[in-house]
Amino acid sequence: MNYPLLETVNSPADLKRLNVAQLERLAVEIRSFLLESISKTGGHLSANLGSVELTLALHYVFDSPKDQFLFDVGHQAYTHKILTGRKEAFSSLRKFQGLSGFLKRRESEHDIYGAGHASTAISAAFGFAYAKAKTKDSSHTIAIVGDGALGGGLAFEGLNLLGVHPKNVLIIVNDNSMSISPNVGALSKTLHHLRTSRSYKEMKGRLHRILPGKAAHSLSKLKTRVRHFLLPTTFFESMGASYYGPIDGHDLHGLILNLKKLKDVEGPVVLHIQTQKGKGYEKASDHPDAYHGVGSFCLDDGLSASPTEDFSAVMGNKLLELAKADHRIVAITAAMAQGTGLANFERELPEQFLDVGIAEANALTVAAGMSLQGIKPYIAIYSTFLQRAYDILLHDIALQQCPVVLCIDRSGLVGADGETHQGIYDVALLSSVPGLRVLAPKDKPELERMLEWARHADGPVAIRYPRDSAWTINDDNTDLTKVEMIREKNSDHLALAYGRTLKLLLDAVEGEDLPVDIANLRCILPLNLEELKELFRRYKRVSFFEEVVYNGSTAQKLKAAFPEVEVKTLPDAFIEQGSIPELLKKYALDAEGIADVLRKDSSR
Repeated sequence: MNYPLLETVNSPADLKRLNVAQLERLAVEIRSFLLESISKTGGHLSANLGSVELTLALHYVFDSPKDQFLFDVGHQAYTHKILTGRKEAFSSLRKFQGLSGFLKRRESEHDIYGAGHASTAISAAFGFAYAKAKTKDSSHTIAIVGDGALGGGLAFEGLNLLGVHPKNVLIIVNDNSMSISPNVGALSKTLHHLRTSRSYKEMKGRLHRILPGKAAHSLSKLKTRVRHFLLPTTFFESMGASYYGPIDGHDLHGLILNLKKLKDVEGPVVLHIQTQKGKGYEKASDHPDAYHGVGSFCLDDGLSASPTEDFSAVMGNKLLELAKADHRIVAITAAMAQGTGLANFERELPEQFLDVGIAEANALTVAAGMSLQGIKPYIAIYSTFLQRAYDILLHDIALQQCPVVLCIDRSGLVGADGETHQGIYDVALLSSVPGLRVLAPKDKPELERMLEWARHADGPVAIRYPRDSAWTINDDNTDLTKVEMIREKNSDHLALAYGRTLKLLLDAVEGEDLPVDIANLRCILPLNLEELKELFRRYKRVSFFEEVVYNGSTAQKLKAAFPEVEVKTLPDAFIEQGSIPELLKKYALDAEGIADVLRKDSSR
């Protein structure tokens, strides 16, 4: 497709020579460009289609990177990337060694704060503004908070600080009524009330008709007083910030006028805009959660390649089955019903389902309270987001031995989302929590059995599984807390793994016909050292493979207890984006890499 205006824009400076009509045409071209590009590469679609005009207006009024934009979360920043010289790299979006799907400081001087998790921007903006005040820097700091990130606890903590200190801080509340799933909670209702109050809208319209244009300043003051009379003081004003809005987030002319006015208002200032997630593509606007993060798809019908059942779906379907038979079970998610496989559960058993919004620590604390009143909570959470709730897991759940079940999705490498989302640190976190049992299924039937087993556990249980299509290795009914022997050929060499790595280990050994026995270490924490000692005694060599960082890993614990065991893990590093097979190959944890390690061991 041709993009005549977009082809002339290679930096924010290029925008400033355009008029508003040209900017509006550019918005249309950017949406077309995003649709064409993301349909080929995959990526975050709905949020970016909804933030085009806002990003254009911000770059038109302010001067990046002198004025600093903090996108919360970074998945709504694709237009920002396009406008800051990276449109030619979009064919590599989220690919190995390609353009990141989030903000990345080393990618551009305009990405002044990296972010892949939500609710960080306001606190970070305070930090930027505080430092600027020390050096008499008068540039602006703008936090663009969208997709439900305002509901996270850290956002509230940042607002609390902003109300008592910095100037030149502008917070844009990009209100699309959505995070990944629809927004929940009292704050969402407050925003809805602000944008829909009929009495306020009617009074505002009358004032505009009655007062002459010269009374604009007085009108602004009067509208504020009227709003305070008709509505409770807004949450933002109670925190010490000036509140403006709501305004149409797709009206470029209105956005530009308001941003220019607010540029001269001493902060902190909150501008509340309303946008439509998925705007410009009917399928995405009708189903914004389904088109939040997509793989490649056909623009005409919106369909991607025929989906296969993944481990998230297996978990959700099995938990729904269990919950229908046991009304004590409650499924909890932190704004991720679709991603964690709980969409059907929410639809069929709404009374046994709870979405707490983007508030992972809250999810775990709520579950602790539920469990002590006879409820059996299952928390479906991505590995990368569990990191945000470590203290609650340690202090509230494990210390009190609450019978909570953590269903840890996206464990191990996750691929295109890159450093911010790789689920390779959870074992290190979990291994330091006393009284927590951690299981990792080798296949679909084992995950289903673990979910059933955890229902009867009287203490906390974590079940970690990968981002992958589900597979079946065998039909096993042995004790889930014991090591399972998968392959015994009277070898003197034993290799162990769990989860996806066990499947790859099997592929390596059977594909190369290596003389190696294989065991499934499915109960990874705590380790039964006596059981392992008895097992290892039968072999001259023992190898262990694990798809996590080394420090804090099961591999490290095995090495400490049995120094003779050879271990292979990921390095202690932040692992870049790329497809899962590419990353496994790079770090020699694919079948070929595992086979190479085993052959080296066997040649000793």
